Parts: sequence; structure tokens; C-alpha cells
Amino acid sequence: MVTCSLSYHRPPDNVAERALAMGRKHKETLEGLDKSIECGIKNDDELEEEIEGSLEYTESIVLCKSRVNRYLGNLNKLQELSSLNLSNVTTESEKES
Repeated sequence: MVTCSLSYHRPPDNVAERALAMGRKHKETLEGLDKSIECGIKNDDELEEEIEGSLEYTESIVLCKSRVNRYLGNLNKLQELSSLNLSNVTTESEKES
């Protein structure tokens, strides 16, 4: 005949305390991660705003540069025209007189 007895051994108190401390530590870690994620999302939004502002600034620079190039081209044309010898050219009013 075989007898079997089950007995419950209560773990020492410090094991329970350590388990509670580890649980608190994990909870703090998770809360810290949540805060980090929130900060990361906020920083992403701020970064996106900075990028959009930078793109607008870059677009305005490109537009300004194209205007300057167009004006410089017109100035070059005017300089070429002013260097022509126009002594042989008559205007409409000179032709009528």
C-alpha cells in the first residue's frame, strides 16, 4: 500500500516581498516607456512642423532664385541691346519727318 501526502510549504516572506518589488519595478519601467513613447510622438509632431516650415522656406528660396535668374537674363538682354550701334536705325517718328 502506497500513501501519498501533499503538504504545502509556504515560501519565506522575503520571496513575496521580492516578487512585489519586481512587480513594482516592472510597472515603473512600463510607465517610463509610456512616457517615452508620448514624448517621442510629441517630438515627431514638432519635427514634422519644422520640416514643413523648412520645405516652405526652401520653396520660397527656389522661387526667389528663379526670379533673380529671369531678371538677370533680362538685364543681360538690355545690356546687349544698349551696346548695339543704333546710329543707322531710324525711328517711326524720324521716318515721318
